[in-house]
Amino acid sequence: MRRGTTVFAAFLTIVTGAPSFAVAQDVPDDFVITLERTTRSCDAECPAYVVTVDAQGNVTYDGKMYVRVLGPVIDRISVSRVRALAASVERIGFFKLNDRYAEIRNPDGSTSFVDHYHQSFVTVRRNGESKRIEASQGVPAGLTDLNRQIDETARTQRWIRIDVPTLRQLVAEGHPPTPDQRAEFLRLAIYADEADVIRALLEIGADPHALHDESRTPPLAIVRSGAAARAVIDAGADPLVRTQHGTTPIGWAASQQPDLTEVLLTAGVPADLHIDRDGTTALISAAGHGNIGVVRLLLAAGADPRVRGRGPTALEAAQHGKEWAAKQPAGFSDLLRPLFVQDFDAVMAVLKQALAAKPR
Repeated sequence: MRRGTTVFAAFLTIVTGAPSFAVAQDVPDDFVITLERTTRSCDAECPAYVVTVDAQGNVTYDGKMYVRVLGPVIDRISVSRVRALAASVERIGFFKLNDRYAEIRNPDGSTSFVDHYHQSFVTVRRNGESKRIEASQGVPAGLTDLNRQIDETARTQRWIRIDVPTLRQLVAEGHPPTPDQRAEFLRLAIYADEADVIRALLEIGADPHALHDESRTPPLAIVRSGAAARAVIDAGADPLVRTQHGTTPIGWAASQQPDLTEVLLTAGVPADLHIDRDGTTALISAAGHGNIGVVRLLLAAGADPRVRGRGPTALEAAQHGKEWAAKQPAGFSDLLRPLFVQDFDAVMAVLKQALAAKPR
C-alpha cells in the first residue's frame, strides 16, 4: 500500500453497539496499553499505526501509513483478553525493563544504531504510573512477545492488511476484492507469512503466478513457510519457477525454516537443482547460512556434498559462514532474526560424514 491510500474507505467506520463488559478486579481501572509502530528507521513498507487497549476492553486503532485502513476505528474486546495483556505486562517485568532497545554492541565494546529497522513503542499505564519503551534492536523476547500479543488481542491484522473473516465478509456482502486488490493482499499476506489468508485469497481467484512489485518475483519465490508454499503450489504454482535473475524457490528456502524446503522437495524439486546462474545448489546455500535443518533434509533427499559451482563447496561455504558470523557484533544475529536453527559446527559435521560416505 502506498502513502496516503487505502483499499476500502468504507471500512473507515466506527464500530458501535458492542456489548458492555464489567472490569475484572485484577485489571486496574486506569490500565491502558498502547502499541505504536512507525516507518522511521525502516527501509521498506512497514505499516505505521497506533493501537490502544484499555481496562474496559475498548480498542482504538489509528492507521497512519502503509496500511489497508487509514484513520481511526474503534472496537470492543472482552475483559478476559485485557486481563491476559495485564498478566503479560507483569510476567515480563515491563516496568523494570530499559526505556530503549535500539543498539547492538560491537566487539570493541562500543554500540551502534542500525537505521533500517522497524521501530515500535509500547506504553503501559496502570495504578498511576506510566512507562514507554522504544523497541527496535536487541529487544528482549518477552517484550517482542508482548508487542505481538497486543496486535493479536486487538486483531490489527484486519486493518493493516486483511484477515480471513474480513475477506469472507467482503465476499458475502457482494464486495469481493478486485484482481488488483487480490494481488496486493496476496503480496502482503506472503510477506507476513499468513498462510490462512494466502489460501483464502487463492480460493477466491488470486493469481498464484502473479509477479510481485518491482522485483518481478513470483509468489512461490518469496513465501517463508511450508504451509504458505503448499497453498500456492496447490493453487497451481510451479515449484521449479525461476525469477528474472535465475534464482529458484528452493534457493530462497535455504535461508528459511526447514518445512519450506520439505514442501518443495515433496513437490518434486531436485535436491541438487542449480539455484542461480553460477551453479550454486541449495545445499551450498543452506550450509553457508548454517541452516542445519535444511542441510539434513537435502542430504537425505540425495544432494551431493561434492558439488561446487563457480564458488565454494557446501563444506567450504559452511566454514566461510562460520568465520563471517564470528566477526559480527554481539546481537547482530538477533537483528537479522534468522528463522531457522543456525549451527555451523553441526552443518560441517554432517557434511564431513556425507563426504566420507561418497568418496571420489
